[in-house]
Amino acid sequence: MPGLDKLGRLVSSGTKLIAVNNPDNPAGALIDEARIASITDLYERGISTGSMSKPYSLAGLRLGWIVGPARLLAEVATHGTTTPSASAASTTSRPASPWRTRTRASRAHRITRTNLAVLDEWVTGRDDITYVKPASGTTALLRYSAPVGSHESSPRLLGEIGVMFTPGAAFGIEHTVRIGFADDTATLRAGLALVGQFFDRLAQD
Repeated sequence: MPGLDKLGRLVSSGTKLIAVNNPDNPAGALIDEARIASITDLYERGISTGSMSKPYSLAGLRLGWIVGPARLLAEVATHGTTTPSASAASTTSRPASPWRTRTRASRAHRITRTNLAVLDEWVTGRDDITYVKPASGTTALLRYSAPVGSHESSPRLLGEIGVMFTPGAAFGIEHTVRIGFADDTATLRAGLALVGQFFDRLAQD
């Protein structure tokens, strides 16, 4: 993530878009409110989007929101998409009460805090896996030392032990994989144990 001074120097009259992903996916870096406010001073027009996926661990609902110019929102409203887990129209007509929203958010935060501690302990205990501990979000980017590209290791992890990672190469960062840690804690522990065994076997090959 560039510093604000560097970002300011990069912006010119020809700049078409400043895209900010906060918290970062996949690494979980977080830009604080003061920095976000400083970034907003660099542009005249903004679009803000959000979803239920990360804050509430409800990716399957495919629900979110967008704030922007009225003309743009009218175009967005006519856009269609195909997803493997489409939501029924009725799910958008009855927003959750503030109490339910806070309850779900608290539950999601409790799960991710617990699971991040589990993940951190596992990474700390291995010499072949490193990462920058996420400051927020539900994903982390694990760097491994095995001389196998992530487009090879990820399918093997899924096929051999049933654990699915996103190849780091998809983000332009080779020899890494993205892990999501918002599942139940027992599942995470079991999955990490299998991943450890997989990389132990790679080290012996």
